[in-house]
Amino acid sequence: MSHIAMGGKVVTIFQGEFHVSDDPGAVINTLLGSCIAVCLHEPQRRIGGMNHFLLPEGQGGSTSPDVKQGAHAMELLINDMIKRGAMRSKLTAKVFGAGRITQRFSYVSEANIAFVRQFLRAENIPCLAESVGGESARRIRFEPVTGDARQMLVPRSDAKEDLRPVRPPPPAANPVELF
Repeated sequence: MSHIAMGGKVVTIFQGEFHVSDDPGAVINTLLGSCIAVCLHEPQRRIGGMNHFLLPEGQGGSTSPDVKQGAHAMELLINDMIKRGAMRSKLTAKVFGAGRITQRFSYVSEANIAFVRQFLRAENIPCLAESVGGESARRIRFEPVTGDARQMLVPRSDAKEDLRPVRPPPPAANPVELF
């Protein structure tokens, strides 16, 4: 499920949602705290998508699939991209989020980071860039056709540390820009 802004080209997704597009003018937005957003891009077919999930797995041993769960959210995103013509072997990823917004839920951030790294490794999807952890929320803008992703850190007045990217910036062809 997605929410389309006026003009039809800007899509904002919320927790438990994803969106895929091959529209050259499309931009997908989301706002993250401890959640994760994965931006997938397939450069040959010029298609991309983003999801936004809360937890790596269900709580309390739940086995029913839920789009707020990482594994299910990733499969939905990948399957929709393939259905629209993307080649699985050409997918690349950029990962954002998992900020420790409150100490009370810091385990969620750590679990999300571990999950998404393991999932991408297991599925042989290269992660070109990631910006995870820290104490800031992030606003993400993703251009699905080009694979360009930008983030804006949402400042916290009580934050004790600055965000430090865990990986080097991606190649110039697919930059992650901070604005």
